[in-house]
Order: sequence, then structure tokens, then C-alpha cells
Amino acid sequence: MENTKQRGTILRKDILLCTYCSKLCRFSCPVGEASGNETFTPWGKQSILFEIERQNLPSSEEYLFVPFACLECKRCKIFCEYRVDVSECLRMGRIRAFERKKLPPAIIEKHKNIKEREELAKKILERKFPLLKQTIHNKILLMPGCTTALNDLTAIEGAIKLATELAGEDIGLLSSLCCGLPYLQAGDIDNFKISALRMQEVIKKSSLIIVMDPGCAYTMKKLYRQYEINLNPRIVTLVEFISPYTSYFRKKVQIPQPVFYHDPCHLSRDLGITDEPRDILMRIIPSGIKNLFYNREKTLCCGGGGALPETMPEISHAIARKLVELYKKSEAASIVTACPTCKSMISRVAGAPPVFDIAELASKSL
Repeated sequence: MENTKQRGTILRKDILLCTYCSKLCRFSCPVGEASGNETFTPWGKQSILFEIERQNLPSSEEYLFVPFACLECKRCKIFCEYRVDVSECLRMGRIRAFERKKLPPAIIEKHKNIKEREELAKKILERKFPLLKQTIHNKILLMPGCTTALNDLTAIEGAIKLATELAGEDIGLLSSLCCGLPYLQAGDIDNFKISALRMQEVIKKSSLIIVMDPGCAYTMKKLYRQYEINLNPRIVTLVEFISPYTSYFRKKVQIPQPVFYHDPCHLSRDLGITDEPRDILMRIIPSGIKNLFYNREKTLCCGGGGALPETMPEISHAIARKLVELYKKSEAASIVTACPTCKSMISRVAGAPPVFDIAELASKSL
């Protein structure tokens, strides 16, 4: 495991690589493409970090806004010859902005509301599913995540049915905690670590945590380890949990055809999970599924990551709108995804095909 100092050295080398690169990944960045601004390409953002590091640019609010012009989708990494993780580098810039109290106003507001959002998600889940409150006896816990709780109770109902029937035992609902990713997106390392340690304590007696939101799963499986916080139970995404049970899905689910599957960024690029959701959907959709040209690890972002809907709402919506246009040109009648943010962002675009969460459909097939 890399310690913080080693990782910082690697990231500084990555920033240098990007700064002197010929911008071959420019086309891959949704923010750069939607804004039409060279500053917001991977090269532009890394170059500004490089010049701030060399003290050729001031650590002003203007320049420290640039690290927040990122979806953290890591699409540029897929097309980079050196596999530079630009979002990891830009996180250094976010941390610098937080430490120097030069956050964008939208991030200041988002940061203030993280705890309130967590409490609201908890109240919604406990009111809707009072019998599934977590106890010390639950070895298996289902974690919807705040975004799912606030946007998609139908998917949670489906996930509860799937987890209960396939696990063959009572499960608990992990409704009380945020994984801490919103703090990290704001550059607040201290509160991120507090959230992670709190999670570590609450779930330490469980053996398995089934996570619905790929962003939460990525945070718990990978980002915690970067800060030397290890969890006792095994962490799996919902699609990982249910994919071995595809033989249990005997009923075909009828939704408008043709059906396209949308790969979420965290699920496909950060966690490498692309076959499992397709195996499930091929079992339950009568005519099978289709994909856009860019799929799996090359998937297009929905525009909802990295706190971009707060920092650059017009660009965020433009990214979602472009994605919907591609689906409509491909004559998609339905879209299925495995991420609450993707479902929410795509559904908000006027004229978008209906969007379904995979948990909602799979639960109807049992």
C-alpha cells in the first residue's frame, strides 16, 4: 500500500506528464468538450496545477476553481498512454483550495449541507423500511447510499427483495451513514477520514455489505485504503452480489424495446465491473440489450459526478443532454443502469427514454 507521501510524489510526476503532453486525450473529457474551453481539458487542468506548484500562478480562487471542473469520471485515463489519473491529481488541488479557504461558493454550500443530507436520507429509509433497521445480529447489510435514498426508493425496494431472497437470511439496512465521498470531493480530508472511521466501527461485526451506489462502493473498497482505513466485512456492489444467481431469474421483464445498458463510470472504470450487469440483463430482457459505441470502460459520463452539478450546472446538464441525444440517435426505447446518479441525470433531460435501475428489473424476474 502506498503511503500518503509516496502517492503525492507519484501524482506530481503525473501532473508533469500531462503538462508536457500533446493533449491526445482532449476528446475524452466531457467537461472540456461541453465547455469548449481549453482550460477545462485534462491538459489545461493539470497545467494550471503544475504552474501553481511552481508558484508561477497564485493559489487564488480563480485558479483553484479549476480542480472542481472535473467529473472524476476517469475517462481520460483510459485513453492516456501513461494511464495518468487526472482526477487523483486534481484532488490535490481540491485539498489545497479547502485548506486555504478558497472553495467555489457552490462547494461551500454543498459542504455545509452534507450532514443534513445524510440525516434526511436516514429519515427517509427508516420511515419507509422500519423493519429493516440495522441490528448487531445482521451479518449482511444492504447499503443504498444517500443518493439512492433521496432519489429512487423503487430501486431500494427491488434491492431488498433481491438481497433477502438470494441471501436466504434476514438482512439489515445500513441507513445511518454517508460513505464520506462528498467530503473528499470538497477537499475536506479530515471529515472524510472521520466518516470512514465511523463506517469502520459501525459495520465491523458484519460479514458482508451489499452497496447499491457504485460511488459508495468505490469509496469503501478503494479510497479508504488510500488513507490506510481497512474495513472488516467484504464489500460488494449489488450487481456483484446477484450475478451468481442469474439462474434464479426465470421471468422475463417487459420494458420498451430496444433496451440499452449504460455503464456507470465508478462501476466500470473504477471497479472494473462490466460483465455482471450484462449477464443479468441478458437473462431477464426478452430481446437482450444493446450498447452505445462507447461502452464498458470507455463509457460516456452522465454529467453527475465530482460535484460538477453544483460547480458547473449548465455544463453538467449539457453533458447529460449530449448523452441522451446519442441514445435517441441509436433508437433506444429504454435505458438500464446500475447507478442512482446516472438514472437521475439521464431522466432529467427532456425527451429522454425511460430509465430503469437494474435492481428494479431484476427483482421482478425472481
